[in-house]
Amino acid sequence: SVTANGGLQNSAGGNFAVDGTAGQSAAGQNMINSPYVYTQVGGFWVNFFPPTAASVTVRGRVMTPDGRGLMNARVVMTDSKGNSRTVMTTHFGYYRFEDVQVGELYIFRVESKRYEFMPQAVVVMEDIDNLDFVAMPRKY
Repeated sequence: SVTANGGLQNSAGGNFAVDGTAGQSAAGQNMINSPYVYTQVGGFWVNFFPPTAASVTVRGRVMTPDGRGLMNARVVMTDSKGNSRTVMTTHFGYYRFEDVQVGELYIFRVESKRYEFMPQAVVVMEDIDNLDFVAMPRKY
């Protein structure tokens, strides 16, 4: 263990004590003619580890204004750097993006020849099972 006083000041003149613990075979022994070299540096450090990029799944359904699934619509997911991924909807209008990075902002939009959809901006923090799109009513 290390005992130190001094608080928010320079460590010169502070009181320090080092007690030997398991793994410190030379601590507390006579250091004359020792092969070990010790350097004391004052301060506290936090080891910052880069976050691991967890990935999740985003899925949902694309529907017509009356709630029927829309087949073969393109769903486009674009990240904040402009990188896009595209998937096609199934026969019943379902789609799925896998390996989506957590903590990122994405814009999701649907491309269809027959319908228009409002894009959705989402910060993905966990699996999303219901990012659904319903087509806007047609204007005649």
